[in-house]
Amino acid sequence: EAKIGDNDNTILIMDEGTAIVYFNPGAEKVVVDVDASGLNTNYELHLIKPSQCSDDTNCLCLFRKVESDTNYINRVTIQATRVLCNNINYTLQLESCSLGEPHTINSYDCKTGGFFIERNMAKESSWAVGSYYENPRRRQFTLNKKDADTILLKEVKDVE
Repeated sequence: EAKIGDNDNTILIMDEGTAIVYFNPGAEKVVVDVDASGLNTNYELHLIKPSQCSDDTNCLCLFRKVESDTNYINRVTIQATRVLCNNINYTLQLESCSLGEPHTINSYDCKTGGFFIERNMAKESSWAVGSYYENPRRRQFTLNKKDADTILLKEVKDVE
């Protein structure tokens, strides 16, 4: 209900090993390209959309517990086993998926299907994951209403 251009701040508090995952309409998964700083250590995360999400609306999920499968050394598929989801009628955009303190990593690129905000879920997902972001329990975001149906999320740095 905010006006276009309005900003609001919020604190996101996450438990260890969890993620907020946003799925675009029609997306079956979110694919994240991981640009690792080591030679030949890049990989992809494939976050599978839960059945609780509608195919024709945006969907926001809290992945509380996950199972992962590393079929290839460069692909980790993550499926939620404990999840809460809500279908929403507006679009969310995340300024950058590269959130947190880098650990032998250059960047996360939320390539297709939506985005994710995680707290150490990637590093715990597979034996193949050696590059990831360390994330704090508390994180502050600015929410900016870009237009009538779109909200941009931007991390505010250095919050205790």
